[in-house]
Amino acid sequence: MEVVAEPWKWVRIEPSSLDGIDLAAVTLKAPALIYALLEDRSHTAGPMTLEDITEAR
Repeated sequence: MEVVAEPWKWVRIEPSSLDGIDLAAVTLKAPALIYALLEDRSHTAGPMTLEDITEAR
C-alpha cells in the first residue's frame, strides 16, 4: 500500500451536466489529465461539466 499526499483543489461541477447520467457507468479521465485541467483553470472560472473530467463514451 502506498500513501500519497497531494494538494487538493475543489471544483464545482455544473449540476445540469449530470442530468440523465448514470454515475456508476462514468469513467474519469486519468488523474494526471484532470490535474492538468485544474492547474490551467482560474479560481474565478465557472463550473466545469462532467464531460470535462470524464472519458468520451
